[in-house]
Amino acid sequence: MRNGGNTNLDEAQEVLNKSILPMFGLDNEQATYPFVDLWGLPHGSIERVQELAKALPTDSQSLSFFRYYRDMAFVIYPGLAQLELFEEELNQFLVVRAANDASGEGVSEQEVHGQDFHWLGLLFAVLASGAQSSQMQRKERELTSQVYSKPDFFYSPATLC
Repeated sequence: MRNGGNTNLDEAQEVLNKSILPMFGLDNEQATYPFVDLWGLPHGSIERVQELAKALPTDSQSLSFFRYYRDMAFVIYPGLAQLELFEEELNQFLVVRAANDASGEGVSEQEVHGQDFHWLGLLFAVLASGAQSSQMQRKERELTSQVYSKPDFFYSPATLC
């Protein structure tokens, strides 16, 4: 018969013996992501940039993920040097995006809605971290976080020229 201490030790050992990848949402290599359409498009093409812009979440989701990042993930690991500046830039980005969506403009080979690709990379990192810190169900949180953390969809400056 087990006592309470051994049961907890056994449960901890069981967790350690299993793969840790599912705990970080990295267990589903077959999942489809909104970036899948980008793979077939040439680097630096306007079509690829437009598809990247379409992969961004809605304004409310973006702000929600940012708040989870700011209030939880940033406290644990402050990955942004200037959080307040990034928040201002995010709000401006969303305003410009809304205005551009009405006119059908705002995406070029150099920037998306007034922000360059370096900033956009930070945005996707913040979205991924915020999604991971959110109150969604575990599996949904993991998959959403994976969607925004896939680094091979971004442009290096060399591929834009």
